[in-house]
Amino acid sequence: CPRSPVPPPAGIYLLPCALRCADVCVVAHIIRGGRDTISGPSCQPWSNRGYENHPSLISRCHFHNEDSNVLVPELVASYDWDSYRGVIFIDPFHANLSRTILEKVASTHALDVWFLFPLFAIGRMLVVEGDRISEPWIRKLDNFFGTHEWYGNLYSEQVQQPSLFDCNQMGPTRDRGYEELLGFTEEWLKGIFGRSNVLRPLVLRSSNNSPLFALFAAISSNSKSAIELWRRIAKYILDRAEQS
Repeated sequence: CPRSPVPPPAGIYLLPCALRCADVCVVAHIIRGGRDTISGPSCQPWSNRGYENHPSLISRCHFHNEDSNVLVPELVASYDWDSYRGVIFIDPFHANLSRTILEKVASTHALDVWFLFPLFAIGRMLVVEGDRISEPWIRKLDNFFGTHEWYGNLYSEQVQQPSLFDCNQMGPTRDRGYEELLGFTEEWLKGIFGRSNVLRPLVLRSSNNSPLFALFAAISSNSKSAIELWRRIAKYILDRAEQS
């Protein structure tokens, strides 16, 4: 598709393609979900600009301003994946994503996945001293990862830095860097899609070199030949992006 001059809103983009040799019909579902899908930002400005620039393509696009965690499983279930292949771009707002979406995508065995993991947002929630994570953040992280295993994998009992009035004491602590979080997330995705079906991510940084996102590539196929071909293509894209 031609590149739009206007960046799309954060959300999820599902592009299923019919498997017909002479006529490949591309349909795009653009979902802008958030905590408040009624009064919050919507896809309308991008939809209007897309119509101005690509009127022949906009009729194939469906814009949804709904909760992605509810709508995506419904959309995925509405296609016969024996007759379709597709690509899904997942760009969640902070940690407002449920593991259920990824499980539904993996179950199709027909979707390629580009997942923009919110590295900075998740890392900010994972404070160094684990016993200081707020209960709402714990619930949100549990929902995001679909498990509480993140806590045991990222935190270990170590001597915590004492305050002015406290002596050294043991407590759950994690390293300040992001490598352990990236490693856990990669293993987590491999547990959903398969060990050969996830590539090492590209870390996207801010202008001052702070890590903001990690771009993961995954494939839901269980065909060895399809996985090998996909790995070559996805690695090429990630390598070119890293060099640019």
